[in-house]
Amino acid sequence: MILNFSDFARYKYNMLRKEISDNAEMGATFNSKNLLFTPEDNSPNSKFLYKNLSFIEFNNYELDESVIKFLSEHKTELNKISHLSFWNSKMADLSLLQYFEKVQFLSIAHILDSEFTFNGLTNSTKLKTLCLLKTGKTKNFKSIGENNTIENFSIVQPTTIKSTTGIKNLKRLKYLNIEGSADKVYTLDRLNELEHLKSLEKIKLHRLKVPFQELITSLKIPNKIELEIDTNLYDTKKYKKLGQELKNVTSLAFNPYIERRDFFEPIGKGMRIIKKTDKRLEEKIEKLVTEWNS
Repeated sequence: MILNFSDFARYKYNMLRKEISDNAEMGATFNSKNLLFTPEDNSPNSKFLYKNLSFIEFNNYELDESVIKFLSEHKTELNKISHLSFWNSKMADLSLLQYFEKVQFLSIAHILDSEFTFNGLTNSTKLKTLCLLKTGKTKNFKSIGENNTIENFSIVQPTTIKSTTGIKNLKRLKYLNIEGSADKVYTLDRLNELEHLKSLEKIKLHRLKVPFQELITSLKIPNKIELEIDTNLYDTKKYKKLGQELKNVTSLAFNPYIERRDFFEPIGKGMRIIKKTDKRLEEKIEKLVTEWNS
């Protein structure tokens, strides 16, 4: 099951590794389940719409009138697509989903249009998981219309997103994942509208910091939920208070966030770096555990 962006990336990697051969064209073999549109492909061609096709990705691909014409002419074939990915492809909204009504898993990486909206999201009537990577200038989710199918929502590197306003429209959301990058902690000012998500079961916040009082206020909801956050973004007293205040949170799964610079150090005046031993990491984790237990 694909719950977040990492799951989607793993699915894509496994699909391509399994099927791409020396004779592949546009990333597809004769009985391929996947199809990649890249800048090298002059125009989409129906000969690649194989009967087993289930995954399509537009990778750095210009979504011009010829693409829209192609999609509209082959809507019947495209209705069997279950996994859809847009990577670094400029879109103003999600109106293209009208040609992918049966998509269950959608990934959008690198939102380029500064005026991007989620208009058109409801065109996919089977959508279960929505994954975003690098959200550009998108500030919130106000443009998400009422949706009764999405159960999993994952946002990685929420570039300018400062609140979760609009998330209340995901009526059946069960899993919310918001995280920063490997070497940067992002800040979310408001984790709001969670009280409207009656089906919410788990929240995962990695490399993401929410003001502490806002975190407590936002999580005081009727649902019993599992919360997963990093251990060292707040001091130990705050973590204990979090556990005391949030009686509805049945599991606090803390994972240590260790910045990348903990593993590397510069040598001399050059750019050379050497990797430190795992002992440094072990010591840091041991210290965190000791503080917590005390």
